[in-house]
Formats: sequence, C-alpha cells, structure tokens
Amino acid sequence: MNTHGRAFGFIAAVFAIGVASGAMGMHVYELKMHTPPVISIDYQEDSHAALDEMAKQLRLNDSQRERVQTILDECIMEEAELLMRVKQIQQTGRGRILEVLEPEQRTDFETLFSRAATN
Repeated sequence: MNTHGRAFGFIAAVFAIGVASGAMGMHVYELKMHTPPVISIDYQEDSHAALDEMAKQLRLNDSQRERVQTILDECIMEEAELLMRVKQIQQTGRGRILEVLEPEQRTDFETLFSRAATN
C-alpha cells in the first residue's frame, strides 16, 4: 500500500473511532437521562472495527491495543458525563428564568421552550 493509501486509511480509522466514541457517548448519556436513543448503532461492533483498523494501520502490539481501548472507553465516559452536565446547566438556567417571570409569562416561556425543543 502506498503512503497516501496508508494515510487515508489511518485518517478513516481515526474518524471511525471518533464516530463510534461519540455515538457511544450519546448512548450512555441517553441511558442515564432515560430518553429513547435517537439513532441505533451497534456501538461495540463499530468501535471494535474502528480499533481493529487503527491497530492494523499503526501496527499496534497487544499491549498498545489494550491501552488504546482503555483510553477510548474513558473518553466515552467523560463525554457522557459532560453531556449530563450540559443538560443540568440547561435545566438550572431554565428554572432561574422561570423564577424571574410572571405566571402568564411562564406559560408563554414554556410554549416557546417546547417549540424550540422540537425544532
């Protein structure tokens, strides 16, 4: 395989790992927030395929592969925690806004908020 082909394969593997990590993070976030998943992906299969490709392109030994998998797993969990924190910040901000509003304004705010959430 030429250098350009290898570079493309490496970039594709890194991209696939990123997609799998992001999807897994969203899945964990949705599970913790008790919401139905937005997309359906076999996260384990996708992440293993991406890791396989990365290991092949980089010629990782077993120890390196194991350490990379651990790092990816940790990153997925960190992403999920960040997403949960963002949701908490949004809910806190919404509650603070509601405290400022008069009762009729609260109704209008809830309508606006619901409309924005569905878009």
